[in-house]
Formats: sequence, structure tokens, C-alpha cells
Amino acid sequence: MQRKWQRSLGLVEGNRAANEAARPYAGRSRDPLRGKVYQITGEAYARVAGSNAELQKKSLNLFDQVGRIIRKGNLEADGSFAKLDLTSLYVERAEALRQFGQFDDARNALAIARDNLSPELTRWQINILLEEAETYLAEQEYDDSATVALEALKVVDVLQLGGKKEQIRRLYGELYKWNPNYPLVRLLGTELGLL
Repeated sequence: MQRKWQRSLGLVEGNRAANEAARPYAGRSRDPLRGKVYQITGEAYARVAGSNAELQKKSLNLFDQVGRIIRKGNLEADGSFAKLDLTSLYVERAEALRQFGQFDDARNALAIARDNLSPELTRWQINILLEEAETYLAEQEYDDSATVALEALKVVDVLQLGGKKEQIRRLYGELYKWNPNYPLVRLLGTELGLL
């Protein structure tokens, strides 16, 4: 398990280095591509930051830059196929904030993401729900985590999204470790077909 984690960290570090190398070019690019590079680099910093305040700050500053691009930039198609929107930005920001242990800020970011969610972006609705469940789990608010995971599972089942269902199974595994007999945990296990 340790080796797999180290290998994953190496991949993230490599991605972070590649994203850093792309930033000067992104700075000369049109807004959608520039913002996407900044957003992905912010995500990479968040994944390796741990308790390093400097990397956390870099991550959040990159997300702030993306927010400015979205609010003030030209987001018309530029041929790069990169697309920016407040929903994806704030879901990714919430994930970073959760990883930094800033749970109130993470929930605020999810509220902004939800407020900016277009009805046709069903997959982003799932992303918001899953990040909310992850945040509650990190806060040890197991009841709320299970409740939101059940809500996400309903949408995942309708859309038949196997990868997202796997994420809910992982959440269930963590909740099961907490209390396998808790009614909402048992219900989630039953709905997942695991009990």
C-alpha cells in the first residue's frame, strides 16, 4: 500500500512539475486554456500540499486566478476545448479546502458551486454531492456523510456511472469502519448491493 501511495504521489509531483512548466505558456494563451492550466495546477498543489502552508496558499491563489478569469475574462471557445465554469472551479476548490482541513470554507465553496450549477450539468451535481459527503466524512459527521452519499447514489444509479459508484463504495467502506450497524450505513450498504 505504501508503494502505491508513493507512486501516486510521484505521478502528482510529475503532473505538478509539468503544469508549472506550462504556466508561462498558459499566461500567453487565451482565457479558457490559461484558466484550465491554472485550475489543474491548483488541484495538483492541493494533492501534495499536506500541512505545507506555502503550497496550500499557492493552490488557493491559483484557484483565485481562475475565478478572476471566469468573472472578467473572455470565455468564448478558443479552439483549445478547455472550458471554465464556476461550478467546477468551486468543487475543486472545496476538495482542496477539505484536504487542508478547512471544512467551513469547503462547505461554503460547495454552496457557491451549487448556486452556479446549470440544470443540464447532472454529473457536476454528483460531484458536488460526493465532495459534500467526503467533507462530512473528513469532519467525522458520519450521519450527514451517509445521507448525502445515499442521495448521490440515486443519481449515479439513474445515470449508470460506475466510477462514481465506486467512489460511493469507498465512502461506504469508511463509514462501515466507523459503525457497521448504524442504520444509514446499513442502508447505504444495502442500496450498493453489499449487504
